[in-house]
Amino acid sequence: MNASAPPNGYIAVLTGDFIRSTQMSGRDLSHSIKDWEHAVAAFTQHYTDILLTPADFYRGDAWQVALGHPQYALRFALFIRAHLISRKDYAADTRVAIGIGGVDLLDNTSTARSNGEAFVLSGRTLDQNRRDDLSIAMPPLISKAHLWLEGMVHACGITVSAWSSRQADIASRLLLEPELSQAEIGRLVTPQIKQQTVRDSLAASNWALLEKSLQAFEATDWSRIQNHVTL
Repeated sequence: MNASAPPNGYIAVLTGDFIRSTQMSGRDLSHSIKDWEHAVAAFTQHYTDILLTPADFYRGDAWQVALGHPQYALRFALFIRAHLISRKDYAADTRVAIGIGGVDLLDNTSTARSNGEAFVLSGRTLDQNRRDDLSIAMPPLISKAHLWLEGMVHACGITVSAWSSRQADIASRLLLEPELSQAEIGRLVTPQIKQQTVRDSLAASNWALLEKSLQAFEATDWSRIQNHVTL
C-alpha cells in the first residue's frame, strides 16, 4: 500500500452507482463507464489538483472519488450526472452520495483502500438512501447546524433528474466553465443553437436554483466549520 499523510482538514468523498444498471446492456454499461471516466478527466483538467487519490470503479457499476477541496463536491457531482444524462444514444445516470469529514488513511494508488470518516459517511449514505439520486452526509454536529445543506443538495438532485439530454448538455458546459456566455454555449453544442434557445433551456431546467446553490456551497468555509466543531 502506498500510503500518504492525510490532510489536516475535511475532505469530500463521492460514492456513486449507475441508475438501473441491471437493466443496461453490456454495451451501454461499458459506454457509461467510459463517459464517467471522460467526465472525471474533463473536470479534473479544469479544477486541477482536486483529486486526492485516483478515481476508482468497483463492483461493476459503482465508483468513488476523493476530493481535497470539499467546496467543489456539489459541482463535481452535478457535472458527472449532467455529462451522463446528456448522452442521446442511450440512457445513463448515476446516484451520488457526498460525504464530508475527516480521513484516516489515503492510499496513493486506490481510493477504495483509503478510509476515514468521509469515506464511511459517503458509502453509508449511498446504501441507505436508495431513492435519492443526490445526497450529502456530514459529521453529526455539523449536520444539525447546517440542515440547509442537506435540503439544498436534495433539491439540486431532483432538478437534475428531470433534465432532458439537451438541457443536461447545456448545463454541463456551464458547470465546467461558469464563465461561458450563452452565445458561446450555443456554438459549442451539436447542432449549434441560438443564444435565445440556450436561455430558454436554462430557464426550463431551473438553472438559477443550481447556480445559487453552487454559490452557497462553494462559499462555505469547511475549515472554519471543522475548527468550530472541534473546539
